[in-house]
Amino acid sequence: MYSLSSLEQKQQFSEEKLEEIKLKINSCDTFSSLSKELKNLCIYTTGSFARSEATDKSDLDIFIIGENTEEQHHYGKIDEIKIFSELIKINKELKFPEFSNDGEFLKIFKYNEVEEIIGSPSDDHHNWFTARMLFILESKCIYNQEKYDDFIKRIFQFYLRDKDHDNFKLYFLLNDILRFWRTLCLNYEVGRTHQKKWEKKNISLKFSRRLTVFATIIYIFVFNITSEDDLINMIQKTPWDRLKESIEKLNTEKINLIYEEFKKEYYEFLDLKEKYNPTISNTDIAESLKKLGESNTFKKLISSVLLHESIDEDLRLFLIS
Repeated sequence: MYSLSSLEQKQQFSEEKLEEIKLKINSCDTFSSLSKELKNLCIYTTGSFARSEATDKSDLDIFIIGENTEEQHHYGKIDEIKIFSELIKINKELKFPEFSNDGEFLKIFKYNEVEEIIGSPSDDHHNWFTARMLFILESKCIYNQEKYDDFIKRIFQFYLRDKDHDNFKLYFLLNDILRFWRTLCLNYEVGRTHQKKWEKKNISLKFSRRLTVFATIIYIFVFNITSEDDLINMIQKTPWDRLKESIEKLNTEKINLIYEEFKKEYYEFLDLKEKYNPTISNTDIAESLKKLGESNTFKKLISSVLLHESIDEDLRLFLIS
């Protein structure tokens, strides 16, 4: 069974470990000696640490965004080798699992080179679309907060380029968020055909990934977000906090009851995920995950929120158009 204390422990562990990671990065020779060269670069983490759900079994998902300009340092292959060698060393010293997918995302995304392709067919070239969406939906800075904030503002300005139009809505951003969700679903279907132990990915898609995406959509709808300040305030919250604050604002008996049921299921999901070990037989846990994955509680919650009378009709219709 779930327990509130277990979630609080995960939140506390996540915060303490992130502070340890930040301290380690900022104090290592590579980053301190190259501080002037690295002033136009930031490092952020996503996944369970960004959602404040991490345990001692969680891996560290990191991304780097830099910028090559005439006035500032240009990042090349040698810089990537230096930086990621140090990060791999730190990852090992802090006893995290090895970076997932053989370091697929260990590269420096050069913002000035990818900014203009946002929304284009080339958007996901070299995983930029994924890096950007996780940056917006669930990220916490672990190096160079100033540059992290700068990139966030510039990305949002792109999504807000039509903000002066009458009855402006965040359709561009919402389309990208939904595209990201569909990409996750498609990637899961492809991966499922090649993996024997897919229960954990299946349940993570239905719970943590779905929460990240739809808690953000719900928050935008409930609070009618249309400004840069509101967007920045939103991304400083975890997906769970976005959902919680949205439900509290609506505050209807029906929605509150469904939310409480989903909360129980989500806490149970976190506990089962922590116990799951794909290298050994986990029949009981696998069955529990399968049963939990068949629940429609979160879907019912999303539907109830969208049908609430306070939700803008244009936004509601947008989701089915």
